[in-house]
Amino acid sequence: MSETDQELKLLEVIHQNFSPDYLLIVIQHALEHRREATVPSRKFLEEGISRLISISGFRSPFKAPVHLVAQYVLKEIAIIEPLLFGVLRVWAETRSDLRDALKHFC
Repeated sequence: MSETDQELKLLEVIHQNFSPDYLLIVIQHALEHRREATVPSRKFLEEGISRLISISGFRSPFKAPVHLVAQYVLKEIAIIEPLLFGVLRVWAETRSDLRDALKHFC
């Protein structure tokens, strides 16, 4: 299975098993902690949000409150998988408990 196939399978599993409430928590965490992620992951997420999210009254989605941006992102990730991938990359990189669990698992 190619890396792309694995990523698509992961995204499918997430769509099927993460509730919207939990996804909202994941998105908010990624937004609040994106500066702790690697530069490529942070840029991937920020560029995706900047291109795809427009919030009335704000020149940039990053000028809006995090909870508002998270709501907009939640609506879009159901149809724009790269946005979900960006959120998950930042979320995973900024969660030391996940990194530690993966080290033991792999």
